[in-house]
Amino acid sequence: MTDADAADRLIVRLATMFPAAFTIDPASVQPLRVGIFADLRRELGETFTAPQLSRALQKYTGSLVYLKKCKEGVPRIGLDGTPDGKVSVEHARRARAMRNWLELSGRLR
Repeated sequence: MTDADAADRLIVRLATMFPAAFTIDPASVQPLRVGIFADLRRELGETFTAPQLSRALQKYTGSLVYLKKCKEGVPRIGLDGTPDGKVSVEHARRARAMRNWLELSGRLR
């Protein structure tokens, strides 16, 4: 199994464990709160390694669907789905730049 396959499987597991925050339905994707990695480590303990979680989060938050949702002022959500902060100007700018790069390079995820 490749790292990408493992990340995909972990995203599906996270969507099952934390359905208010993670989803495999593109229409339901929402920006995650800053610090979600630490929240996951705290909630899951040693269930998954830090590198496994990191790869899954990179794939989830680096997807074109996720990046399109990261617009200035859009609420971010925590693991329980409650709003926790908003997408900043800087994060929206970075998301837009990454979206443009993905679209231009043909590396759609």
